[in-house]
Amino acid sequence: IIRVAIFAQIGFDSNIATLIITVLLGLVKFIVTCCVIWKIDHFGRKPLLLYGTGVIILSLFILFIAYASIDEDGLMSSLGKGMAIAGVFGVAAGYAASFGPLVWLLVSELFPSNIRGRALGLSNIFGYLSATVVSYTFLSWQNTMGSSAPFAIYGMLTTLFIVFSCVAMPETGGKDFDQIGEQLDQMLIWNICQRRRSLSVLVPIESNLEIV
Repeated sequence: IIRVAIFAQIGFDSNIATLIITVLLGLVKFIVTCCVIWKIDHFGRKPLLLYGTGVIILSLFILFIAYASIDEDGLMSSLGKGMAIAGVFGVAAGYAASFGPLVWLLVSELFPSNIRGRALGLSNIFGYLSATVVSYTFLSWQNTMGSSAPFAIYGMLTTLFIVFSCVAMPETGGKDFDQIGEQLDQMLIWNICQRRRSLSVLVPIESNLEIV
């Protein structure tokens, strides 16, 4: 929905143009996804996730600049249109290199077999909810906050995801579940969560001992 709206806003609103752009975007995502699957064990899950997400952030920044350059008459320059096209294809390529193929793989490797199915189901639900929120907020935010504002917001949210991935996401390639668990235990954010959970367990025990 968003890519169709963006290309319509920059002048590619005919059915033929929409069809060509859709095919080209699908081709880009297919090629990038194939390359990721081919080299995933060489580069690693986490680096590909971070690099792909970084491409998304850069592409959103390009889209932000392109839409911020719209003049008072609501017209975008030729340079701005070129930047908008590059931004859309960059987001598609970044998604195909990160969220597209890697989320499912990471979820299947991070969670034990007894809850893996539910974890995959929840990740699928959150993925669809996120896509729905983005689709329904894009045009409304453009109308209320300005044409470039949605890209800035999406970029900040994606940046938060990169920060979370850096501090809380282990590399799962070539490791069994126990090794992944050891990596998680060494990460600061999960250490803090584990300590808080331990304290929450100890407090009721200490109160019961005082009563006895």
